[in-house]
Amino acid sequence: MHSAFRQVLKAERSSSFLAYLLALGCQLVFVNALAEARLLIVPVPPLAWLAAVVGGLLFGFGMIWAKG
Repeated sequence: MHSAFRQVLKAERSSSFLAYLLALGCQLVFVNALAEARLLIVPVPPLAWLAAVVGGLLFGFGMIWAKG
């Protein structure tokens, strides 16, 4: 998968990236269709806002500290 993204960034045509997008699109459609038909239960946990904010800040500081 890494090489497919690298080819896209180099503006080259990548059949593996297109296959990845096709698989992602199929998954998006089929999982939502099964959930809407009540054949699949998709658990959605509650969002912990404080944990998300603190985690994002720690990640950001880590990226700055690593010069990434």
